[in-house]
Amino acid sequence: MRKTNLFYLSGNDSNFLTFSNYTEFLTGVFLSTSSKMYPSSFLAFNLPFDEDHNADSFKKFLMCYYENKLAMLRDYMNENNEQWEKHHYTLNYLIEAIYKFFGQKIDTTYVGDITEQDYNGMYADTICIIDFNRYVSYKFDSEDGSFDYSSYSSNDILYGWNSNEITDTAIYDNSGTDMYNGYDPIITKVEKVEHKIDDISTAESIKFNCIIPLFDIYDINTTTYTASNEYDFTLDSGIANKTNTDKYMFYKNIPYGIWINNFTDENDLPKTIELNYDPVSKFGESWSLVISSKFSPFPYGVKSENGSDNSTDIANQHTYAELLSQQSTLYNKFNELLLSVTKLNTEMNEIRNSISQITNIENIDSLKKYVDDELDSLKKDIDANNAIINEQLANLKWKNIE
Repeated sequence: MRKTNLFYLSGNDSNFLTFSNYTEFLTGVFLSTSSKMYPSSFLAFNLPFDEDHNADSFKKFLMCYYENKLAMLRDYMNENNEQWEKHHYTLNYLIEAIYKFFGQKIDTTYVGDITEQDYNGMYADTICIIDFNRYVSYKFDSEDGSFDYSSYSSNDILYGWNSNEITDTAIYDNSGTDMYNGYDPIITKVEKVEHKIDDISTAESIKFNCIIPLFDIYDINTTTYTASNEYDFTLDSGIANKTNTDKYMFYKNIPYGIWINNFTDENDLPKTIELNYDPVSKFGESWSLVISSKFSPFPYGVKSENGSDNSTDIANQHTYAELLSQQSTLYNKFNELLLSVTKLNTEMNEIRNSISQITNIENIDSLKKYVDDELDSLKKDIDANNAIINEQLANLKWKNIE
């Protein structure tokens, strides 16, 4: 049985909350060799926080309503032999949760694509960038425009937990047995709004205090997957609705998490970030948020050919297999060097032991004196022997007999 995902309400980890969507799909994709998860786009909201609707209560509402609903629906569909992947309206549910908490419809202030900056294979940053070069926002609503923003109830413990583990109360759409509105979402209408820079005649600004990054699931198996025009990863086609016939829509724009500005104002509420554009100077401010950093498990190696430096060209880098081969060669060289150092160390110890065995030798000066004395004694012996030899040789010379 699944459990409701719990969030941090304080500390450094509390300004970015990771939804269970990421961990659920991460488990499934990890077991699939032909599926990959990629960050795709992000939504920017300027949420109207106030004393009654502060950041902590908002995080708790997402946990008790949004995450509780996802946990219950996943198990419900498994028990009824329904594919969760075919009915997971996770983005729709999240928009509904935001509307319910604040009791009003809130439009996005900016929608952009997530970019990945690769630093020559060593590591990569996943970044949400907001600027005026591509100023697009979206409006969400129900098909008939009727949605009770303040309708929800609370009772019972969070799904999967018990009172001994946690005391938070679950929040539902309705009271009674039909606690949630099934898995059909209410928010199914989306309207794209483009702000063309050339048409802006007065100063304009983008205000936000909340970022929601989204990710997509790709089938990279070239045998089982054939690209088609309907595989469109734009938000207006990715929001699920009853008339959308795109068979891939359930794998698009899945909420990865939510970032809430951790800088607060005088009322301890998240500050609103404001970016301005001046149509006279054609200058617009920009802002970025790094949501993750990925380090390569084994970096690229530089392959220089004909003395040229191709370090910036990944196509001319060593392959993973080549790097492993070179690593093995380097390891062998290291072992050879280690054996040489060990041999030198052994020989040095032998020399040290030989010197220490010389009697009455305490230092190098004594050693020099000892050697000099021995040489003097040897020289005297040689001189004495030479005198005796010379005397004997003299006696062997021919002499005249008188």
